[in-house]
Amino acid sequence: AGRPTPPGLPPQPGAEPPQPRREALRVGPAGGGPAGHPGS
Repeated sequence: AGRPTPPGLPPQPGAEPPQPRREALRVGPAGGGPAGHPGS
């Protein structure tokens, strides 16, 4: 995991391009922000 995706293969977990879902999770309860923001 974490290796660059070779050409012709689907993006594997841990690839270079970060996914918006991870960003949303960071903004959730794990973001350390005000407790009142749903982590949905």
